Amino acid sequence: MAGQPYYIEILHKAGVGASDNWAVAWLQDPTGTNNTPAGVVPAFALAPYYSPPPSVAQGTLYIANMLPATGVTNMSLGSATLRMNLDNSRATLNFSFSGINSTVIGEHINNDAFLSNPSQIMFDISAATPQPDGSFLWNIGPVGTLSAADVLEVLNENKGYITILTGNYPDGELIGHFERAVGSPAFTPPAAPPAWTDDHANASAAARFLIQATFGPSSNEVFAVQSLGYSNWIANQITLPASHHLSLMQSNKSSDPTLPYSGNTLFNDWWQLSITAPDQLRQRVAFALSEIMVVSDQGPLTDNGTCTSSYYDALLDNAFGNFRDLLKAVTLTPPRWDST
Repeated sequence: MAGQPYYIEILHKAGVGASDNWAVAWLQDPTGTNNTPAGVVPAFALAPYYSPPPSVAQGTLYIANMLPATGVTNMSLGSATLRMNLDNSRATLNFSFSGINSTVIGEHINNDAFLSNPSQIMFDISAATPQPDGSFLWNIGPVGTLSAADVLEVLNENKGYITILTGNYPDGELIGHFERAVGSPAFTPPAAPPAWTDDHANASAAARFLIQATFGPSSNEVFAVQSLGYSNWIANQITLPASHHLSLMQSNKSSDPTLPYSGNTLFNDWWQLSITAPDQLRQRVAFALSEIMVVSDQGPLTDNGTCTSSYYDALLDNAFGNFRDLLKAVTLTPPRWDST
């Protein structure tokens, strides 16, 4: 039916065959029928999609970080989420905690909004039956002197809190106030981006670009960007071979046999090559990767410049590849312990 959204269910048993993946696409039957096995999804495999009713659809999300209550000495921690449905008639509670060193005797969601009864229990988690996935369903309704609207107001004012009571701390060992998460269940497309103006001919704009793409603009590189344009400059940089740090490190071996490749030599060589090498874009990308896949020259790698340089060269070699190959190279790059 035209205009009707549908579900397509794909069942995939992992680990079967050489190509362990699925690629799903929609193909139009060139004959105009459903009788030709040309990859067309037949009607019996489809299920119409309808927007869920407000009683089921997800609504506002509240988040709580549980911390030790006043006077608690052990470092127990926890977190909780409270997801309302669209008509605010029911909430789904998920929570977890660790570090409790005595028996849990109670779990509640309380409110501290009303001074006449600041610890009023709004939802007794201990008395509720958990769902198969471990969550709890809270049917929002009147609680004591609170109406359902009051309960929602307590949550919206960050006055509702989850608390875990234990044998050592019967008044509450963990406590966390729920705060409304920023966001919306409905997606609002952002405004269209402003039109881009190619300003590579401007020396200041070229310098600004090189501040981001290199370790600093030089007059020659500014002129190159002005002449080539941004795209061609990047394409040219990608074709340049990698300037490796290991070979420079080995050429600066110290005469001290007990410390042939010190940490100071490592850093001095890194600065020298990173700033002066012609493959500036590659050097800058490798530096960014080194801040994601970090190794340290402290501990076993102290004053082992060949090992650290070898690892850095693996980042250089994979700076313009795909992430899968990069992960493989990082995993299989062996440390170079030879200091001869």
